[in-house]
Amino acid sequence: MKKLLFLLTLLLVLTPLSAQSKKEKADQRFSGIDAKLQSLLSVWHTPGFAVAVVEKNKIVYAKGFGFRDYEKKIPVTPNTLFAIGSCTKAFTSSLLGILKNENLHFDNSSDIGSGRRHCDWTFGWMQSQ
Repeated sequence: MKKLLFLLTLLLVLTPLSAQSKKEKADQRFSGIDAKLQSLLSVWHTPGFAVAVVEKNKIVYAKGFGFRDYEKKIPVTPNTLFAIGSCTKAFTSSLLGILKNENLHFDNSSDIGSGRRHCDWTFGWMQSQ
C-alpha cells in the first residue's frame, strides 16, 4: 500500500510536467519495464497506477497501468490525476525534518528583520552564507 501511495504521489507531482513535455520515442533504458510494472497490478492488488521518470527536467518515461475506473474499464494514462487526500501533510513534514538535519533552523529569528524572505533557503541562500 505504501508503494502504491508513493507512486500515486509521484504521479501527482509530475503530472504538470508531463503535460508540457513533447512525445518522444521510448528510451532504450526502459525496455522491458512495462511488463514488470504491469505485473505490479496483481502483486499489489490495485486497479491502476501511473509512473513517470524525470531526467534533467524532462520526462523520459510516462505510462499508466490498469484502470482508473475498474467498473467502467477506463484506463489510467500518464495524465490521470489521483486523489491522495491529506498525505501531502506527511510529505511536507518529512521534508522539513530532512531539511532540519541539513542545518535549517526553524527557531532562528536573526533573519526576520533582515528583509530576507522566509523561503530563501529553498534557493540556496543558506548554503552560500
